[in-house]
Amino acid sequence: MSSTDVLTLPLRAGNALVSYVLYLVKMVWPVRLAVTYPHPVLTSAGLPAWQVVASGLLVTGITAVVLWQWKRRPYLLVGWFWYLVTLIPVVGLVQVGFQAMADRYTYVPLIGVFVAVAWGVPSLPWPQSLRRQILGTAAVLAVAASASVARRQVEHWRDSFTLFEHAIAVVEDNGLAWRNLGAAYFEAKMYARRSLHCRRRCGSSPMTLAPG
Repeated sequence: MSSTDVLTLPLRAGNALVSYVLYLVKMVWPVRLAVTYPHPVLTSAGLPAWQVVASGLLVTGITAVVLWQWKRRPYLLVGWFWYLVTLIPVVGLVQVGFQAMADRYTYVPLIGVFVAVAWGVPSLPWPQSLRRQILGTAAVLAVAASASVARRQVEHWRDSFTLFEHAIAVVEDNGLAWRNLGAAYFEAKMYARRSLHCRRRCGSSPMTLAPG
């Protein structure tokens, strides 16, 4: 567990709010996914205040809407609070390691969002004569798009090299991915590649990438 001296409670709370929103964005638009996302405190960009404020307003706004609609549309309340509550143990308030977030943390929480969508979309005022065709077509397109994106994502998990090279390509200042890629070169006895890798990442301090 990380000390509050390094990752203070305000930083953890801010990152938690931003993560709540980013997980929803990645659910709708699953691109630039990576095996690891460094905590903003470890990157040059840091945690911009505007992102924390915007995320807090969005989460608060959605919560207000579902509370307002809870009698007419109780599935929104159930789904949204399922998402909020089940993410609490892994959203970073109790920080383990130095990751900002991890896609695998959303396997259970996103069930709540899918419940809200599954009950909410059919309840919209669709033309009765076209309702079945519209929803059926939308479902087929959603499954096809998800399968296509999943197939592309699986290609990055072919081996350690493709996995961490992709993580470096899509996430800036991804120190853990750089370290693990260097360790993979070392384990494969690709010492020349590892040396070049160390110089690119660490300058004169390649030992920071030593395995273990």
